[in-house]
Amino acid sequence: MHIKFQNFIIITIWCLILAQLINASKCPKPELLKPCTCVEISSKPYLDCTADHNLNLPELFAKLSRELPREERYFENIHISGDKIVELPANMFADIKFHRVELKDCQNLRSIDRHVFNGTVDSIRSLSLIRLPLNESNDNTAVFDIINSLHSLQELYFESINLNTVPNNAFSKLDNLSLISFRRVSTNSIGKNVFKQLKSLRFLEFYEVNTLNISDNAFSFDETDVRLRFIIIFSAFNNSVISGQTFDGMLRPVTLIFLHNDKIQYISKDTFNRFIQQNPSHELIAHIDCNDCRNYWLLMISKQNNGIYCTNGRQLNDKRNFINC
Repeated sequence: MHIKFQNFIIITIWCLILAQLINASKCPKPELLKPCTCVEISSKPYLDCTADHNLNLPELFAKLSRELPREERYFENIHISGDKIVELPANMFADIKFHRVELKDCQNLRSIDRHVFNGTVDSIRSLSLIRLPLNESNDNTAVFDIINSLHSLQELYFESINLNTVPNNAFSKLDNLSLISFRRVSTNSIGKNVFKQLKSLRFLEFYEVNTLNISDNAFSFDETDVRLRFIIIFSAFNNSVISGQTFDGMLRPVTLIFLHNDKIQYISKDTFNRFIQQNPSHELIAHIDCNDCRNYWLLMISKQNNGIYCTNGRQLNDKRNFINC
């Protein structure tokens, strides 16, 4: 018992020391970073590498690894952008650590190596991929291989990109991943069991996702008591895109928040009643036309429709609704 307590004290001390080293990290001298720049926000270093001119990132980070003491090889955030970025090679960051990585507006990017984050895979908490030409290759599985190597990842953002496909079983068991956002993403298809193994996922957003096909069981999840809030937002929605089997296999409580920028004419019973019937803890939140008889079925799920609102401003169960149904 005494030995266990002693080990606990030693581990606690080392954790405190590590936290102090990370919090103590500051921006290196500007001449070491050129042409990148660094600012300190809340005493944490934020690195900006905007490549409007030639920028050799592997050379830069190799130099930082040589010049900086180990406790200073940490940045809270790195922002990489610019038309001069054409390749992100293996081991690009050497042993420089980052908590947040943002790749944005690299319109001439042609390749991302699967091992690009070697040396910092265990430190990355947030990854943002924004306006990148990820569909240049017919095989974009490397992107998901990279993501699945980030075992400490908590937040993942895709924005304004094209993916040829979101493959079957796209995400492996990432125990810390709690948020995924797809915003203005275009893809030919979304495969089966994409998010199935993500038991810690609490927030999933599909905002203006344009796809030709969503597979059966695309949104299946392994069993857990953790509630998932799943937001789907379209400016124009076609019920035929989502089949009745799309939500099959949701073995966890889900709040499906179905919103629109313009108007959802109706919510298909064939599709969404299957979602409701799977689990008495499932909830459906939406803003609907309560004069459209195709929405009348929603009155029948009284325990799970507390988030259903009418565009006419009335409550769903108002007797003035569905008068011709």
